[in-house]
Amino acid sequence: MRYPDTLTLTDRLVFIYLSLITLVVLIGWQSLNNPGIQLSANLVLGTGIWGLSKIRAKYPTASFLKVIHLFYPIPLLIWWYPQATILRHVFIETDLDAWLLPVEKFLFRREWYLILPSHLPLWIIDFFHLVYFFYYLSLLLFASLAVKRQASLVAEYVFVLMGVMLTLQLVILVFPSSGPVDQRSITLPHRLMFASLMDWVYRTFDHGGGAFPSIHSAAAWVMNRYSRRFFPRWSWAFDLLLISILIATVACSYHYVIDVVSGVLLGILLMNLLQYIYRTFQVSHGT
Repeated sequence: MRYPDTLTLTDRLVFIYLSLITLVVLIGWQSLNNPGIQLSANLVLGTGIWGLSKIRAKYPTASFLKVIHLFYPIPLLIWWYPQATILRHVFIETDLDAWLLPVEKFLFRREWYLILPSHLPLWIIDFFHLVYFFYYLSLLLFASLAVKRQASLVAEYVFVLMGVMLTLQLVILVFPSSGPVDQRSITLPHRLMFASLMDWVYRTFDHGGGAFPSIHSAAAWVMNRYSRRFFPRWSWAFDLLLISILIATVACSYHYVIDVVSGVLLGILLMNLLQYIYRTFQVSHGT
């Protein structure tokens, strides 16, 4: 028995990304540590996503499969972002912070990524670390709360979010920069609970090199725009969260201001483009 194809537009986006990243692994094979792991992981993920779509077609009424098929790309960012930072020197051997810093100083006059963490009270800095950590949860949290009432809008959100984040992860490969993370030992000699938690996150999942543009900022913008539509009454709260995330990226010495500004601008541009692609695809397929 043949079952209908349930490859979503998000699935197709993910397959394109996996293909491009696999090509990067093959190009940089000689310079990478354990490139076979990278290649194997890509093949396993691609096969798993294809298999999930087939199972989803076989059991179209299974709600838990529908939810897994909808949201699976967001948790996979735990693998995809570190993978992109590992591959960042395939084309360019060193991080390009030396190119960014003169522009940063010219545009913003002061080194806010050093000033803010050094002068703000320790409890405020820890609050910003909490906000920075909550960002990771927020990408999935608000959409999952809205999925029963607004499944089609949530599906669009997942596609747009992944399109923005995966595109900017490709930018990392041609413009690697580490940001001011290595300054944290100077600007933040004392850490409270959430700063220590973020230290663990960076030690475990983040290999550095993905500072420009700030994917954090771009994704936070997308999350804000859609969360406001999911829960219009709470628009003010989502705006406060967005502002707090953008400040936190600099106040916690993870990004330069130029990283944040470029991340938001690219987030806006890519979001509009991806929305157009998604809605055009939906119309052309009668959905």
